[in-house]
Amino acid sequence: MGAVSYRLRAEFRTRWKSAGALALVAGIAGAVTLAAVAGARRTTTAFERFRSATDAEDILVNPDNGAESALRSEAVARLPGVAAAAKLTGLAVFDPFGRTLEEVFGPIALASDRAALVTIGRPKLLEGRIPKPHHADEILVDRTFVTRYGLGVGDTWRVAAATNRAPQVDISMDLVRQIRRRMRDHTLEGEFLDLRMRIVGVGIIQSSILTDQGFENPWALFSPEFLRRHPTVVVPYWAELVRFRPGANVGRFQRRVEALVPGEAVAFQTIANTRAKVERAVRPQSGALGAFAIVVGLTGLLVIAQTLVRQTTLDAVDHAALRAIGASRRQLFLLAMGRTVPASFVAALIAVLGAFALSPLTPIGAARVAEPDPGFAFNTPVLLLGALALLVVILLIETIPAWRTSRSMSDTAPTSRPSRISGLLATTGASPVIATGVRMALEPGAGRTAVPVRTTIASAFFAIAAVTGAVVVAASLNHLVDTPGLYGWNWDVSLQVSGEDAVLTAANQRAAGDLLAGDPAVAHSSTLALSAVEIDGHQIPAVGIDPRHPRPGPSMPEGRAPRTGGEIALGARTQRSLGVGIGDRVTVVDQAGKQGLMRVVGRVVLPGLGTYSGSDKTSPGEGAVVTQTALRRLGPDFGRNHILVDFRAGTTGSQQAAVIRNARAASNTDDVIVSRALEPSDVLAYRDVRSTPIVLSTVLALLAMMTLAHGLISSVRRRRRELALLKTLGFTRRQVSSTVAWHASTVVAVALLFGIPLGIAVGRWAWTALANDLGTVVVPVVPWVIFALAIPALLLVANVVAYIPGRIAARLRPATALRGE
Repeated sequence: MGAVSYRLRAEFRTRWKSAGALALVAGIAGAVTLAAVAGARRTTTAFERFRSATDAEDILVNPDNGAESALRSEAVARLPGVAAAAKLTGLAVFDPFGRTLEEVFGPIALASDRAALVTIGRPKLLEGRIPKPHHADEILVDRTFVTRYGLGVGDTWRVAAATNRAPQVDISMDLVRQIRRRMRDHTLEGEFLDLRMRIVGVGIIQSSILTDQGFENPWALFSPEFLRRHPTVVVPYWAELVRFRPGANVGRFQRRVEALVPGEAVAFQTIANTRAKVERAVRPQSGALGAFAIVVGLTGLLVIAQTLVRQTTLDAVDHAALRAIGASRRQLFLLAMGRTVPASFVAALIAVLGAFALSPLTPIGAARVAEPDPGFAFNTPVLLLGALALLVVILLIETIPAWRTSRSMSDTAPTSRPSRISGLLATTGASPVIATGVRMALEPGAGRTAVPVRTTIASAFFAIAAVTGAVVVAASLNHLVDTPGLYGWNWDVSLQVSGEDAVLTAANQRAAGDLLAGDPAVAHSSTLALSAVEIDGHQIPAVGIDPRHPRPGPSMPEGRAPRTGGEIALGARTQRSLGVGIGDRVTVVDQAGKQGLMRVVGRVVLPGLGTYSGSDKTSPGEGAVVTQTALRRLGPDFGRNHILVDFRAGTTGSQQAAVIRNARAASNTDDVIVSRALEPSDVLAYRDVRSTPIVLSTVLALLAMMTLAHGLISSVRRRRRELALLKTLGFTRRQVSSTVAWHASTVVAVALLFGIPLGIAVGRWAWTALANDLGTVVVPVVPWVIFALAIPALLLVANVVAYIPGRIAARLRPATALRGE
């Protein structure tokens, strides 16, 4: 062992640079890989850590009758299975300086008791602080509020609050302008309060991590002192935050709440629904990070393996001399391993420190919003186990060449097998420049002239396959976002018509529907009713359709829409969660508590539809569709109907606007919401991160270019003798440079030949899996034009990368190179 250690010390003084380079390359590859793995884990777990850090609620109870409901907060809190409960009180607070009714009455003003949003469902602070309990003029707002009103921490929000002395009049912009004038003239006379609220914080709550389009209401949290200071402010609605005991049955709790107020409609927002949406939103990001880690790890593994094999083979040239002076095979093996051990430990340390330094870049997507502890994070299991794995892998890779070379008695390096393709080019009369460049790209050489050919080709192959797959996924995602029918929105516009009470709402909806049905610019119109039904013990958000007027309606990629009261269509994820398919029967419970069977006749794709912001909503893969007659029997009546309109082909924008104006006039109310292609939270989450696959694949492409440049420079440096002989035989500088260019082009051509087909196949498979998980209509898109343009572009990039190595080769002096050999 003394001889081995002496030899290692002697070698270290002359070879520490190569060992350091190996440690740096392995450490950087390990750091990026570990950072991606830790980032994927951080992305996946962010929501649950958010819930733990904020003591988030398990369910939100939202009585449809609001303050007039017979449901009592105290009764909900006393139900079996409830561990803690807190009340949120809605306030009749509005911004009279808004330009539209949506801006005026859009904000959701909530006054918390001492538990709501303080001990249960605490906001994650993005800026500032929580309002102090005894400060009536302090509020906390969300990001949507900041964006819509341009106000932040330290600003003052001037609002009006209706009191119990305010007259009962129709809400209109005329009323808003009147209140605005009276606020300026200070003549509100107790009917409304003129308030100036100071914004002390910005935060997010569980329900605002992901929001369906059309439900992005800005909210403001008032302190408990506000209601005590202003007891006359109108309280139109309230909600209860509930946290369950372990093992509590959510469906049983919902039935008990409904039993407290027979005949009333109560909406629920469950953690199961929210968690499922967040998990679906973060799955593509965590999957992309995982795939990125695999590709970078494999590429780094190839580079490390090629470097170790080449270096060990070169070092084995001295083995014959060492054997002659008494070195044993065991000592030669330990000598080879000993050269690698220090570099492997340094690489592991670099990997850990590098991954920790990269940790602030994650999590990504929706998980970044939920992350309770942004910034640097030391993921102990991933980083320590990953460092140990890197250390072991490097030593295992070195074991094979170390054992082989220690058994070899030869003092010459083995020769490499010639390439058949380069041989074929030489025999068919191809240009010497082309034949030589192709041979240099495909033949690694041996001994001191060995070049990492396989690593270069493999890294280019992996990068091209990954980029191709990412482009297919990105193109398919863009097609999904730009094609509303794929996520269930199969109509041009949706109208929500309301009124002062249920009777007026129904009358207004009938008037608008009758006008639309007879308008010549309308091709088809139909209605959707919204509620929820109990299926096999699960509360499922449901939509009721009129089978007499089925068009337009939700997308039905399989089966058909229900036509009778005994038929139902379900979303893909709802089918999976219930374990049923088309043709099976499910058990439903009607409002009287009577059970019945319904036959599944189709798979439906629904957009994000719901009765309230604080209620479970349908999504492309979740929800049920029944007839409106069946929905009235099975679910509570929320009075939430959508009128769906398909315009005739060729109608102009002005004609469509005229139809909507006429519908508004016929409904006899200003409370008409017109929507076009509202995206569910799932699609919104994908839209926000659709550049992620391209960003990650771009990093891989840059890594492949660096590997290609390294391979070319190594080839030029190690094949100096061969290049010198070529120049001696008559190659000009331009021909030598062209040889290097053909070398680069061959590497990329081989990678393109195999990488693009594999990438397309993987991309189509990945998108099909994502779309099936999301529940949308599956339509993978392959952008052939992009790929057709990419092939010459990548070959051009390869030649650009080859420019500098080619110039170095062209300037080589034959006499100097051959003298050195």
